[in-house]
Parts: sequence; structure tokens; C-alpha cells
Amino acid sequence: MNLSISLTYLSLIWTPAAALEEGFLMKFLVVSSSTLFGFAAAAEDAYPATPSLEVVSDIFLEQDDGNFASSEPLYSIIGETTASAFHPGRSHGQAHLSPSLVRTLLEKMGIAFASFGFGGGGSDAQVGRIVPTTTLTASSAQHVDHYPADSDGKRRSVGQDRVAFVVLNTNPDAYFAHGKMSVPIVEGSLVHFIGGIPHNTIVNSGSVKLLGPFDVKSFIGVGNFL
Repeated sequence: MNLSISLTYLSLIWTPAAALEEGFLMKFLVVSSSTLFGFAAAAEDAYPATPSLEVVSDIFLEQDDGNFASSEPLYSIIGETTASAFHPGRSHGQAHLSPSLVRTLLEKMGIAFASFGFGGGGSDAQVGRIVPTTTLTASSAQHVDHYPADSDGKRRSVGQDRVAFVVLNTNPDAYFAHGKMSVPIVEGSLVHFIGGIPHNTIVNSGSVKLLGPFDVKSFIGVGNFL
């Protein structure tokens, strides 16, 4: 396999090193996103040219304002955060993403902006998107993501569909694990991945705050609803 360095997607992979007397040593390895390909056979068959996990750093610094007002906040929290009744240490809320941030997220994930419905310059291009927010103060259980319940009350697994979240805070004592890979919790990181591969967030102390998780094409909230 030709492991060429990708200048657009440099994935930050975190691996725990040996425990030291003063704590846990974090070792960060920067590798090409192409090396992420192939850890899960199902993902490889369904997405022969797409890594199962990709990370884009400093997403809030890489705005393409286009024709949108640059004075608009990139995102704003809507309403109050509610503690989960089924998952201790987890709470959820909502946030409004500006059109500029939505456009940047789509472009960084390789999704055509026009195909998402923003190409015509109509009113839809001016309203952005509403996504869930997640705050974790404890590790989440390993899971695969599901869409919200349909009209029959059934929750469908996302399967090979891609899921994304944006990290809102830095926590050196937490990380996101996806299959055999892991990613540090760093503010401004856009993490997108195949939601049907088992994953979870490890929180050893402090908290992890996210915009998402959401389906990358619809921005509908997904997660561990079971």
C-alpha cells in the first residue's frame, strides 16, 4: 500500500504508553490518514477508498465565509442541557451551526456543498443547521451508532454511514476510541468516522464537550440510543 502523506487530513492518533510514577504518559503519533484504512474488513469492503476514521484539526480557524456574514457566531447553544436518564455522566442539548461552519464541515469531509442544498443561494443557505450537543463526565460504553426511532419505533443502525462530531474543549485525560484507533480530545477537532464500527469516549477525569454526533449528510443526531 502506498502510504502518502495527506496535507488535508493529518490524523492524530493517541496511544497510551507505559504507566509512570507521576501518571499516565500520553504519546501522540501523527500519521497519514491513509494508514487508517483497513482496520475493519466490513468498512474496507464498503468504502474501498475511504479511511474508517479521519480527523481535521483547528476546524474553527478554517472558515470559508463565502457570501455569508462573517460577524455571525460559528455556533450557538440553544436552550438548556438535559442529563441522560439512561447513561450516567452524559447530558445533551442543541446547538445552531452557522452556514459558514456547515459549509466548512462539509468541505473538510469531502461532501459537495451544492449537493447538500446550499448551492442555489436560497433561504436554506442562510439558516445553517441544528445539531445535538453532548457533554461527558464519565466514559461511554462501547457501541455502534443508531438513527432516531422511525415511525414504527425502531432504531436503525447507521451501518457504514459516516458520523461526525466537533470537539469543543481540550482534555488530555480523555480520548475517543474507534476500532483499534484512538484520537486525543483537542478543541476544534472535526472527527468523522464509520458509525457502525464499535467506538466510545474514555474520560478519566474532567469532561468532554462535543457538537454532535450527527450524520454527515443530513446533520441528524445519531448515537447510542439503546
